Amino acid sequence: MPKCLGLLSLFVFLLASFSGISGQNPCPEPSDILPCTCIHDESLNAGTVDCSEAGSIDEIFSVFNEAPWPHTEFTRFNLTYNEGIQEIPEGVFGEVSFEEIFIYRTPITNVHPGAILPLKDRLWDLRIGYGAMAGFPWNIIPELPNLVRISLYGNAFTVWPLLESDSVEIIILSGNSITFLEPGFHLPKLRVLDVDMQGAELGILRSFPIHQIPVTIFMIEMEDEIDRPNIMKLMREMGYVDLGMAAKDKIFVREYIVSPDMEMKPGKPLPMPY
Repeated sequence: MPKCLGLLSLFVFLLASFSGISGQNPCPEPSDILPCTCIHDESLNAGTVDCSEAGSIDEIFSVFNEAPWPHTEFTRFNLTYNEGIQEIPEGVFGEVSFEEIFIYRTPITNVHPGAILPLKDRLWDLRIGYGAMAGFPWNIIPELPNLVRISLYGNAFTVWPLLESDSVEIIILSGNSITFLEPGFHLPKLRVLDVDMQGAELGILRSFPIHQIPVTIFMIEMEDEIDRPNIMKLMREMGYVDLGMAAKDKIFVREYIVSPDMEMKPGKPLPMPY
């Protein structure tokens, strides 16, 4: 065989081999991970594992720790509308890691630090919405160097946590009933803060050291209609541009803090990046 044809054949073989690897589905055999499912979007090179149909956390633990996983890096973990799971235990994901955790309408009361820490090098988005959490392992947040968003909307938190993170940009704690503010935090990149202060008095709100963090959007939700004028006055005293909005029996006060690189126009709400 001529030398040029031999080189051409080798090139075609290598190209075919490379194409097969790059387009390979990282998901395990579907039957191996039931009741969970795995979907690979080749166009986005994204893999999602969904365990919403699991009957217990033990089933999820078994899927990740006993089933064969030829690949261990996936984009997202989903657990939604599952009434049977109340905790995320240590080591639940085994050797598998995710960039995003999305848990929704599931009565989670406890997240073990050992469930999240193994994801520390990849996790950037942590969302647990409409759960039942009154506490969270906030002390592990500094160990998650790529975490950008924490959204714990609609849980049972009553205390604004002591937070330290060099990476977090978005914190969503609305839908809770926070009445106490932990002093001291370190959030140099924070740009969006969405927090409820239902049941909190204005004195507590006044003591909140919002000046210490470089947020560009500050949203507060208050319950008491009678507090509305006082809240508006307080916010103006603090130097913020405000936009108030009544909704049923609650008052929403959205505060858009003026930053040097942003032109603020009264009545023009900013697009919310979450």
